[in-house]
Amino acid sequence: MTDRHSVIFHLILAGMVASLGAILIDKHSLYDHLKMQYIRDLNTEEETELTEQVENVKH
Repeated sequence: MTDRHSVIFHLILAGMVASLGAILIDKHSLYDHLKMQYIRDLNTEEETELTEQVENVKH
């Protein structure tokens, strides 16, 4: 490690700029998108299973 603390300001500034850029690109994080896709997939699977059960009961 070095004793130079002057780089800290530049790292914080770069982080802030990156954060603002990410917000401009998309308001929701990658994990929010993955979560919503996972929930949609689960709901689709449940609907498919329920539909199959109903069809089996009718026949």
